[in-house]
Amino acid sequence: LLSNHFGSNGKRIFLFNNDRIIEYNAIHRGHAVQDHQVELGKETLKTLDGVMAGFSGKFLTGSDQFTLADLALYFSCNSLETFNKYFKFEDYPHLKSWYQRVAEALKQYDPEGKIAAELQMIKEFVQKRMAETGKQ
Repeated sequence: LLSNHFGSNGKRIFLFNNDRIIEYNAIHRGHAVQDHQVELGKETLKTLDGVMAGFSGKFLTGSDQFTLADLALYFSCNSLETFNKYFKFEDYPHLKSWYQRVAEALKQYDPEGKIAAELQMIKEFVQKRMAETGKQ
């Protein structure tokens, strides 16, 4: 989806290239978060927010039902909450709206909130690990 969108530098935007995987580099490699990684992430999120503007109250397929594609992107976007020092959902209103739609839709399949609890555990682990390594 994003491989067909271009950033301000004229290069294609990819959501998951190695420079954008901040948590991987910080946690597993012990590398400090670099400014260029944050800027690349912001550019990608801005593009994704623009894409989401076209869905206007819908899910990724344009329907009223969420799909596996929504779930995959939802779990990836969960890192926005983990890295709230660098990225704010408020800066990406269309992405935030879509994310909230998916979270709400998930509740019917997970009434006990196990998914939310697992995501919270991941968030706490990542933040703890980043604090331990001092690579925030």
